[in-house]
Amino acid sequence: AGAIVYAQTGNDDINSYREYLQVPLIAPLEPGLSYRVSFRVSLSETASFAIAPLGAHFSTGPVSPPGQNVLPVVPQVVNPATNLLTSLTAWMLVEGSFIAAGGEDVLTLGNFLSDAATPAIASTGGDVYTYYYFDDIQVVADCGAAATGKTVVCGSPWTFDTPKAVD
Repeated sequence: AGAIVYAQTGNDDINSYREYLQVPLIAPLEPGLSYRVSFRVSLSETASFAIAPLGAHFSTGPVSPPGQNVLPVVPQVVNPATNLLTSLTAWMLVEGSFIAAGGEDVLTLGNFLSDAATPAIASTGGDVYTYYYFDDIQVVADCGAAATGKTVVCGSPWTFDTPKAVD
């Protein structure tokens, strides 16, 4: 899948053209639980610019943009502004963790900043729009010892707690 995430048009916050990828989750997120989200992106060979701030937003129900403009939400996970996603031939990893409010059941991926606020550098393509391919999208509960409060000593018996969520 892919989306147009930028166009160097100098448009204001309201009129920056955007496309987003949006998908329902298998199960709602649990409140207070830490989740790791990751996805890979590759810049289209026709793109004139590469950007950094691709991100992931989790919501209760789908979010709709005003027309095809920037969504008025703040993503929970965003690629750092200094990590420009420039590769035309490799899949670049975007990842991060966040604490769920609870009940989030939709994931939205894209650029949540206006064109004017989006860090961009020139690329080799000639298209006015910047298009990225997205792949290998994952949302995983962070269930390490710090998250669960459980430590199992090697060689000792153990049992599983009842799951809080289904992946």
